[in-house]
Amino acid sequence: MSMTEQEPDSIFDADTDPELEQQLLAISKWARLITVIGFSMGAFAVAIMLASGAAILKAFESILPVKAEGTYGALIVVFFIFFFITATVLYFLYKAASCLKAGVLQKDTTLLAEGFSNFHRFFIVMAIFSGITLLANISTLFQ
Repeated sequence: MSMTEQEPDSIFDADTDPELEQQLLAISKWARLITVIGFSMGAFAVAIMLASGAAILKAFESILPVKAEGTYGALIVVFFIFFFITATVLYFLYKAASCLKAGVLQKDTTLLAEGFSNFHRFFIVMAIFSGITLLANISTLFQ
């Protein structure tokens, strides 16, 4: 490469492939749809818990194999921990989709990089959850 030929500082400095932009916008739309569905399901779960959560948790407490004092309170804590972890994961996905869309529309590589960074966080957390689920399923095979 000669001195007169310089690499562009941004993917938008060169002639940007319109297909690339369309695909990035499509990824953004699908990610946003997934987050809307996820947040809607979370709101529905909270509404159900507010309406009849005590009965649901009491029924769940009665079928647990371990009978201990304070199980009902522990179930409430577990529900909230699960709820907030799920909301955080969905937030990473929503933030990624928003930054990706804004980056493409504004032709801003910093926003694109932030979007992909949030996708990276989302996929790391999903890989951890998948590993935990896999280990839990494998452990049930050996019982």
